[in-house]
Amino acid sequence: MLSPDALSALRTLLGDRVSVAAPVLAEHGQSESLVLAGLPDAVVYPRATEQVAALARWSTSHRVPLIGWGAGTSLEGHALALAGGVVVDFRDM
Repeated sequence: MLSPDALSALRTLLGDRVSVAAPVLAEHGQSESLVLAGLPDAVVYPRATEQVAALARWSTSHRVPLIGWGAGTSLEGHALALAGGVVVDFRDM
């Protein structure tokens, strides 16, 4: 679970491009795989490489895993937040 400080810092980086809405988390908590995983703590939608770099710095400083998301068709479960974390949805890049 994201701490309030971590979530606040994440929202400072990406503003309204951060979602913790239940339907968004549920969408990013499943794939085509048979792997069962929990939901991510948040989903973010960066638009630029600089935002992804800032997310990596944020992730390191707050010790929160980042999980990349393309189309969500992972057959191996690698796009799921197996231990929580933030899904980085690259749809807008």
